[in-house]
Amino acid sequence: MKTIELAFTYTKSEYVKAERQYLFVIKTITKTSIIILALYLLFSIPYAFLSLFSIFSVIVLIIALIASLIGCIAYFYMPIYHYNIISKKNTLSYSPRIISGLEHKTLIPS
Repeated sequence: MKTIELAFTYTKSEYVKAERQYLFVIKTITKTSIIILALYLLFSIPYAFLSLFSIFSVIVLIIALIASLIGCIAYFYMPIYHYNIISKKNTLSYSPRIISGLEHKTLIPS
């Protein structure tokens, strides 16, 4: 049985785009959460000014800013950071097997 090894390298843009799509697929970031956070920020800033920076308004504003900072880091910074620390060359081993006259193919990650 022959084993064929496939070697490939992601470009930075491919990897970053794929990881950002993955964040949406696993529901870490959703469009609804982005809209809610934007509205939360939109209303917390005027609320802080109108209430003359009361303790509650400052806490609400700080929570909104921290949540938006975490979201920005997860979406913009972390995919680039992960790309820089992963191995640049990926390989897959491919070995076809004959089972009952039919070709059965398996991919074995290495």
